[in-house]
Amino acid sequence: MKFHVEDCFRRHSWRVYGYTDIDGARRFHQANGQIITVDEHSHQEIEPLFEIDYHSAPELLTALQKAGVRPVELSKVEGVLEAQTAHLKDLQSILRKQGYMN
Repeated sequence: MKFHVEDCFRRHSWRVYGYTDIDGARRFHQANGQIITVDEHSHQEIEPLFEIDYHSAPELLTALQKAGVRPVELSKVEGVLEAQTAHLKDLQSILRKQGYMN
């Protein structure tokens, strides 16, 4: 499932939509458990999976992180950092063997 977040400025909240893309159609998951299939010709009203106010969102993120959920972008950055660190250690080892480092 993928998510789309829409800013609802007037209500000081975000609306969160959950969906999957299958065979050229987008299927939205509704809070009541129903799934609404939408294609380019559909004009259906889609309700958000849930809505969260600006002040509660950080609390939700903190709870998700405590449960072990990691943002994809953060995980990618950490993976790159780990690879770069390993590469630098290898370079240091080569430079020590060649006498360039103590």
